[in-house]
Amino acid sequence: PFFPSTIIYSSISIFRSFIKEKMQRDKLTQNHLNLTALKRLDSSVVDVVGHSAYVAVYRFDETDKTWHKKDVEGPLFIVRRSEEPSYKMIVLNRLSIDNLVESITNEFLLQPAGPYLLYRNQHNITSGLWFYDAEER
Repeated sequence: PFFPSTIIYSSISIFRSFIKEKMQRDKLTQNHLNLTALKRLDSSVVDVVGHSAYVAVYRFDETDKTWHKKDVEGPLFIVRRSEEPSYKMIVLNRLSIDNLVESITNEFLLQPAGPYLLYRNQHNITSGLWFYDAEER
C-alpha cells in the first residue's frame, strides 16, 4: 500500500477530533446567535434553558372541539429571564414576523399527547406543539 495503515488510522483519528472540535465551536456560535436574537425580541432574556430545532403550533377551538394549525413554525426556545415572568416559551416563526411568546407561570399547564405537547396558557387557551424530532419532545 501507498500509506501504512498506522498513518491512515492516525489521520482518521485526527480528522475525527477536528470535526468534533469544529462541531462544538459551531454549536457554541449557534447558541450565542440564538441568545442574541432572543435578546432582541426580549431584552430580559438571560439564558436559553431548552430548545427544539423545529415545531409547528396548533390551537384548539373549544366551540367546535377541533384543532387548527396556526401560521407559526420554527425553532422553540425556553428562556430564563431577569424579571417576571422568570421563564417564557418562544417560537421564532419562520412563516411570518409574528412569533409565539408564552409566559410560563403557575397557570401554564403541559401534557404530552402522542407526537404533540399540549399546553394551556394563563388565558385558558389550549394549544399544541408538534415536534419534527420526536426525541425533542
